[in-house]
Amino acid sequence: MLEELNMSKANTVVLLGSLLSFGWLAVADDGGTPPTPPVPEPVVKPIVEILATDPTGLTDASTAAFTVVRTEPFDAALELKYTIAGSGENGVDYTGPDGSPLTGAVEIPAGFAATDIVIVPKVNPANRGNKTVVLTIQANDNYVVGRHAKATVRLIDDVYNDNPPAVSLKVSGGTVGDDGVPVFELPATVKLTAEATDTDDAVVKVSFYADDHFLGADTEAPFEFDWVNPRPGTYDLFARAVDQFGKSTLSEAVKIVVKATLPSVKITSPTEKSVPAGSDVKVAAEVTAGSGAIAKVEFYADNKLLKEFTAGPYEATLEDVRPGVHKIRVRVTDELGLSATETFVFRAVNRPPVVVIVSPKSGDTFKAGSTIELVAEVTDPDDNAIDHVTFYANGRTIGTVKEPQDSKFTCKWENVSRGMYLIYASATDEFGARAVSKPVKITVTR
Repeated sequence: MLEELNMSKANTVVLLGSLLSFGWLAVADDGGTPPTPPVPEPVVKPIVEILATDPTGLTDASTAAFTVVRTEPFDAALELKYTIAGSGENGVDYTGPDGSPLTGAVEIPAGFAATDIVIVPKVNPANRGNKTVVLTIQANDNYVVGRHAKATVRLIDDVYNDNPPAVSLKVSGGTVGDDGVPVFELPATVKLTAEATDTDDAVVKVSFYADDHFLGADTEAPFEFDWVNPRPGTYDLFARAVDQFGKSTLSEAVKIVVKATLPSVKITSPTEKSVPAGSDVKVAAEVTAGSGAIAKVEFYADNKLLKEFTAGPYEATLEDVRPGVHKIRVRVTDELGLSATETFVFRAVNRPPVVVIVSPKSGDTFKAGSTIELVAEVTDPDDNAIDHVTFYANGRTIGTVKEPQDSKFTCKWENVSRGMYLIYASATDEFGARAVSKPVKITVTR
């Protein structure tokens, strides 16, 4: 216990001696209140920030600039470190004002609150286009980084001074006509090749056209396009080259002629301009190939597809034609998409049936209240079916019969009153054609 007490006193003596040596503890000479110890001066660090005070620079036209600012004290120079980023390449796409790459360090001179970092955009033919430069202040014991620690400027490529591409077009694959114009006989491939160059940037696409019709495009040299089996005609071909800034140039036109032999078709059936309604009509055609092999043959009846063929023989049947005018159309198409068409028009005629009352006979006499059997024979000149037969007495309907018996249409007229009657019948076929028989005169007595 005594040893611990002695050790505590020793530590106290050492501590008091240390405080006295640094002037942090004093004893009053007169035994009164000790003097106030000295207070050390605080260390003041400036706050630094970076701003994009000129945020846009034009290539080979104007600069961009960052400004680094600080708070007090200003009495000494202050060096700052910064990192460099962005889509632009330091020393290639831009430099400092002396033409050298940015160093990553800048000094604010003594007595100044700010300094500039000037960015000079440069033309980089290998990488044209707009770019960015991003600077970020690095932390350091000599200053405190403020809220604006990073800033960005944009470098705009000077597209106004960009030269458009040059382009020329060559056509190969055909023969040269008497007038010097290339001629292509189908089947054929028209090969278009464009020579496209640009003095200050890259050609990104060449498009090919026939007259005002877009054919296709190529994005890599050699710029080529194969136009396979164009339709016959005369064309002005040209190419349009576009650079990476959208500037374009149109080539001189190259005229070509495309020729072909079209397929042909001849309708061999029907041949008659008039056929009975309800009949079956045979449709047949002969086709001949032209420049390309036959791909398909189509039969149309009254604008509706009747049948399609990929090989012969080319025959079909139009069944049970209705009365009226009908149009047969045959179209042949070859493998090149070339086609030919022929049409044939005919009429389906529906003659009315013939109806004769075979019972009763004219002059027959019956007693009142009798049942009289009315019988009619009906024939059709076109062999069309009879839809119904209607019997009349003095213009009044007696009855309608739909089904014949033993090839005759029979109707029973029951409980006939006394009088004189004119009996006749009308027959209507399946297409609506109607005919009326000659009347038969009978007498009904008491």
